Amino acid sequence: MDLGYDSADEDDTETKDLLRQWQDHRSTDGKDLGMFNDRVSLFIFVNVPLVENEMVSITKLVGQINQLFNDTYLCFEPLKTPLHISLSQNLPFQTVDEKDRFCQELTLESFQDNPVRMTTKAPYLFQSITSSKIFLSIKLGGETLKCLGTIVGQINQHIRDYFTAQESQTVYSPDNLHISIGVFKPTTKVSSKDLDEFNRRLLRWNENTSANPNLFPEIWLSSPQCSTIGV
Repeated sequence: MDLGYDSADEDDTETKDLLRQWQDHRSTDGKDLGMFNDRVSLFIFVNVPLVENEMVSITKLVGQINQLFNDTYLCFEPLKTPLHISLSQNLPFQTVDEKDRFCQELTLESFQDNPVRMTTKAPYLFQSITSSKIFLSIKLGGETLKCLGTIVGQINQHIRDYFTAQESQTVYSPDNLHISIGVFKPTTKVSSKDLDEFNRRLLRWNENTSANPNLFPEIWLSSPQCSTIGV
């Protein structure tokens, strides 16, 4: 798959234009206190810091996928850096104090001092729980999946210990680990049939390309964090 990595002879103007596109099209997800059904909504994640060349490469990939869907209503905007990897489902709490207590009691392994190879797989699309957004994402594999899968297991155990049977929350499967790189906000709900067809087209496109789909070199991941979210 041609992810459009920079080469020595790449035109500087193109690079600057792509960076400007990245900066102009941003999502503010994950920054504000989120209320859903009168509850505080929380998720756990790790940040993925990016350097300039990686931002350009991801912006190019989003552009290529937009071209793939240029005969549809899909048009993705690159997400704001830093990107992140979710380690849990959205967890609802009755109060901010309950949310804070959950985070304080959650003890997670820190891997800030150890480099993790960011191995990625093919891009795919999924719809938010509120059906208000479609995310363009990249699944994880290799050492990244193994390392973060261990952390997800710790979080899932804490969820089981914290919530009562009546409040039981859905645990997160390590197979779902991904990085979202683009977002589309449809004006009407996208049907499951349409989304499945879009993903089949994306899969065929990926299978017909030959370049290494890994987007990231070895980078340093931050320690897991808790954050309230906008829904």
